[in-house]
Amino acid sequence: MVQTLSVSGTTNYTAAATPQIVAANLTISDPDSNTLNGVSVIINSNFKTDQDRLGIAGQNGTNGTINNLNWNYDTTRGVLSITGTASNEAYQNALRQVTYSNISGNPTTAVRSIEFSLGTTLGSAENNRFYEFVSAPNITWTDARSAAANREYFGLKGYLATITSAAEENFIQGKVQGNGWIGGSDAETEGDWRWVTGPETGTQFWSGGPNGTSVQGRYNNWAPGEPNDLNNNEDYAHIIGNSAIGQAVQGKWNDLPNAVQSGNYVSGGYFIEYGGLQGDPTLQLTGSVSVNVTGNASANARTSKFDFTGDGKPDILWRNSRTDETALWKMNGTTLEESISLPKTFSNAWEIKGQGDFTGDGKVDILWRNSRTGENSIWRMNGTTLDQATLTTSVPDLAWEIKGVSDFTGDGKQDILWRNNRTGENSIWEMDGTALKQSTLLPSADTAWEIKGLADFTGDGKDEILWRNKGTGENAIWQLDGTTLKQSTPLTAYAGDASWDIVGEADFTGDGKVDILWRNYRTGDNAILPMDGTNPQQVISLTPVPDTNWKVEGLADFTNDGKVDILWRNSSTDETAISRINGSNLEEPLALPKTGSPSWEISFPTSYPV
Repeated sequence: MVQTLSVSGTTNYTAAATPQIVAANLTISDPDSNTLNGVSVIINSNFKTDQDRLGIAGQNGTNGTINNLNWNYDTTRGVLSITGTASNEAYQNALRQVTYSNISGNPTTAVRSIEFSLGTTLGSAENNRFYEFVSAPNITWTDARSAAANREYFGLKGYLATITSAAEENFIQGKVQGNGWIGGSDAETEGDWRWVTGPETGTQFWSGGPNGTSVQGRYNNWAPGEPNDLNNNEDYAHIIGNSAIGQAVQGKWNDLPNAVQSGNYVSGGYFIEYGGLQGDPTLQLTGSVSVNVTGNASANARTSKFDFTGDGKPDILWRNSRTDETALWKMNGTTLEESISLPKTFSNAWEIKGQGDFTGDGKVDILWRNSRTGENSIWRMNGTTLDQATLTTSVPDLAWEIKGVSDFTGDGKQDILWRNNRTGENSIWEMDGTALKQSTLLPSADTAWEIKGLADFTGDGKDEILWRNKGTGENAIWQLDGTTLKQSTPLTAYAGDASWDIVGEADFTGDGKVDILWRNYRTGDNAILPMDGTNPQQVISLTPVPDTNWKVEGLADFTNDGKVDILWRNSSTDETAISRINGSNLEEPLALPKTGSPSWEISFPTSYPV
């Protein structure tokens, strides 16, 4: 037997708090051996190099000693290493003193996964495999393969790494790092790229050259223009880790000859993976805990869904599907500071369906759907700049519509809510960044029912689904437990009066609870339905807006007075305006500039988080 690591649990961390111990009950056990020579603690998912810190309780800085062991925290990789030969008990006590803290006053609030690993390599709790980069300048691919196969780790046989998912690639690039060989080759048949090491030996993952195709959807990460078989002599896969080649291709793959004598692509070593081979011992050398990071500035927390520019102020996203133009209005309160053109999609069938931080970098991304092909795409935004457009899973059946974006599963990542307007089916896509992780069907609902919003009515930190039946005027709130319907609660307000419509959800009364905004598109009347959880209270009538061409397009605190404002659009006149709400009074609308064409449409959330 070998050492066994046992750890689990969740820690809550609030911005500006003192460092929090994350694994006070961690245990290490092994009846046959009582020593270790090293351990690692890794911030894996949602790591922010400019925010997250690991340390030891009672100690400052990024290095020191504990129990006569040396510890060091690498701020670039999010890795805390503890080294030295000592007993299991000494390491157990040291790991129980590991702390998490965040140096940002307004931290990204995604959940961090803190992974513990025994030994000197870096272990991934996600697949229970272990990785290291061995520095060996100028080593050939064949020599690297042999060297990797001759290494062991707690009885696990080594091999050149085989990277079969984006999560594995991100782990290697973010935590292991290096410029070196991996276990892919097309030496046997040109263009037939296979893993030739490890448990994936013989698995083809790519067919062809730079314009080739993935085999059965298997993961690949080739750099642009690769694999190009330069000089008919490049048959071995290599991860680019030389910063001189350019930041954009760091972590991408390249095909190279067995030996590279000079230049930027000279190998610096090789990546070894341990685990998954037949005959390997069964080990438990890794474990993880979660840290829930929350901010202490409620105003900043509310605008994360709206603030592209990072100045803490809501911005407005526009789409002109007739001309295939997209634009972002950088707002300073109710003043337009700058109109920023975004790239074209090259098809006016692309429609904006949502916004949120899919990639976990604290910045707002844009979700698209193609109304003709059923393709779906996520634009990874770096502020007002498009970093990357990624196609995610297509849904060719155009009866399926995207109805909202929210973190239903509580993993700190945005998920997507779907509804089939022909069959009444509903589904949640659990997302892992820009990739579909799992699709789960919810109960069906008659097609007369419409999803009108996502908001946290119950105060449990998760959004509920708000429904209205356009035929009967009935309303309901679906309370979810992850992707499972927990309870459906009917609402009696405006039942039977189909002329009223739900146009938004926010805390209008200032009691910290989500309320519902209504508009009567026949009469122009407006009203707030205060809510106590899922229980309606006395309706508050607002000032009417008789011209029913004015539509509610969004809710946010544009005026920075702690109260929710309404964003309006009159597409028939190309007018846009913001109204402040003062009690039951809608103040005079503050007009924004005209766009120049009524075909410009606003994409802005109508649910404003409490």
